[in-house]
Amino acid sequence: MTEIFENSQLQFAQVLTQVASYDKSPEDRNLLLQAQPLTKPAAVTHLLDETEEGTRLLERSLQLPFVSSDSLLPLINRAQKGLLLSADDLEKVADYLRVCELLQRFLYREKDLVPILNSYGEELQLFPKLVE
Repeated sequence: MTEIFENSQLQFAQVLTQVASYDKSPEDRNLLLQAQPLTKPAAVTHLLDETEEGTRLLERSLQLPFVSSDSLLPLINRAQKGLLLSADDLEKVADYLRVCELLQRFLYREKDLVPILNSYGEELQLFPKLVE
C-alpha cells in the first residue's frame, strides 16, 4: 500500500498522544494510541461526516446522554468467571443500560441532524427486562 504522506509528515503520533491525553479510559487510550491513519478516501470522508454530525450536536449545546463503560469491564470479567455480582454492581449495569436507551432515543429525535450517528444508535441492543 502506497502512503501519500509519511506518518511523520502528518504528525500522526503527536495528534494521537494529544487526543489520548483527554481519554478517561485506559483501555480506550491504548486502542487510540495503536491507531493508524486511514488511506482510503471513502473511509476518511465517512469519518469526516461523523465528525461533522458530532460537531452539529455540540454547536446546538444539546445534552447528550452519556455514561462511561470503564467500570463495566471488571464486572463483565467477574461475571464471565462465574463470580457473583453485588447489588451495587448490578445497579451499575442497569444504569449503563438505561443510558444506552436514552442515547438511542436522543439520536432518534435528532435523526435529521445526525443521520449517521442515529444509525449507530439504532444498532444498540437494549435489554429492558434486564434493567427491571
